[in-house]
Amino acid sequence: MQLAKRDTFGLFSRRRVLALAGGAAVSAAAGQAFADSEDSGDDGENSIPGAVTAPQTRIDLSRWKLTLPVNDKGRVKGGGDAAEVKSLPGFALPPYFVVTPQAVKLMAPVGAVTTSGSHYPRCELRELNAGGDLAEWNVSQGGLLQASLSVDEVPTDTAGHPGRIVIGQIHGPNDELCRLYYDAGVMYFIDDKAGEASKETQFLLRSADNQLTQIPLGAKFSYLIRVSPGNLTVSVSYVGRIYSAHEMIGSFWDSKKLYFKAGVYVQLKTGAGQGAVTLTSLSATH
Repeated sequence: MQLAKRDTFGLFSRRRVLALAGGAAVSAAAGQAFADSEDSGDDGENSIPGAVTAPQTRIDLSRWKLTLPVNDKGRVKGGGDAAEVKSLPGFALPPYFVVTPQAVKLMAPVGAVTTSGSHYPRCELRELNAGGDLAEWNVSQGGLLQASLSVDEVPTDTAGHPGRIVIGQIHGPNDELCRLYYDAGVMYFIDDKAGEASKETQFLLRSADNQLTQIPLGAKFSYLIRVSPGNLTVSVSYVGRIYSAHEMIGSFWDSKKLYFKAGVYVQLKTGAGQGAVTLTSLSATH
């Protein structure tokens, strides 16, 4: 596996010579559904057009709110912000949010509807508390996000290179303490305000022998994002090996209200295809 040179900011160059098997593949079925949803004329008022009743699943969806890559008319393009669903048990919207007894699949196409605060589409879960309200916590309280999943698809940029996606986050009011990236098999996180300089910084996940992750599309792995007072640790477990990165949390974050997010957050404005992940377990604890 050949990695492209890193740029002056420490991020991986978009000019990759790297392509994992299937990395640029786009599901024909999902692509057709993308096109079909653009043409939908269903203006249902009580639910998002295309929504179906989902079976019970092993993931407790009552503790999560969903942001979709469609507007409230079920369209991936057009006016309006991305639709949100707060009461998730029993809800599904194929092909973007597919629920089975054993897993939940989330998919977001390039060029789909976004939230008002972002240029990128997502199909992403946002943490709720036990009462169903939006969860908020701080660094001193700490928290742990754990997920088992596979990354099934990534979009491609205009040059045909595989794009990166975010699969887990610690979100603050305006910035992110942690964005966990899957980038052509390599995983790292970015803290928008790292250290006492409050500078955007990348942290590569490495094994004990200093190797980077090389996780192909479709492979099962797990991750955890842990905040304990003053510390942030991100770890990935893949085929029996642990890859991790750690930082001391800067004082910028001390008073900020935080929450976990998980799913697929595409990092391309233009290109082709979609990002898709399949979650088989997901939990957030404090």
